[in-house]
Amino acid sequence: MAVNMFERPIPGQSLTSEPKNRPYETPPEISDPEEALMLHLKRLDDVERMDSIMILLQKGVDVATLTEGLLRSAVMEGIHSIDVSLTIAPTVHKFISDTAKALEIDFKTGFEPDEQEEDRKEKTLVTKMLKDIGYIEGEAPSSDVEPEAAPMEEDQQMEMDLGEAEQAPSKGLMSRV
Repeated sequence: MAVNMFERPIPGQSLTSEPKNRPYETPPEISDPEEALMLHLKRLDDVERMDSIMILLQKGVDVATLTEGLLRSAVMEGIHSIDVSLTIAPTVHKFISDTAKALEIDFKTGFEPDEQEEDRKEKTLVTKMLKDIGYIEGEAPSSDVEPEAAPMEEDQQMEMDLGEAEQAPSKGLMSRV
């Protein structure tokens, strides 16, 4: 099935249609979080659906993104509200993670720390340690490592605080000549 890229709504089109025309604009079918959770767990019990989810996990999609997608689609269909999806999200996430662990599938949870941030912290620590042991003398750290600010002495701090006040213009803003 080919998708025509010109068959999309134009900006502002939603403002011209009748209100309450979309499923998510009406009251949700389920307002109880326990009922919504049971509905999602029943849906996830379907073999074909769970096979698709496990394939996505193997392809590198994290569990948090999958959970968010499942719950957002239910909100769009008008099944439950956003606050219910926020309430049941941890349980759905755990169910998918436990199923993947039981099937011995390697997956990402979606809560792993950013690897680049870890690398930056590690470079900063190594540079500091090398300076402490005297291996590096006076070299500036590389551009992606933040330099540590040297603490100011009290005299320097007071000089900064007691600097002379600037003279205010006597005639006004537009009187420059």
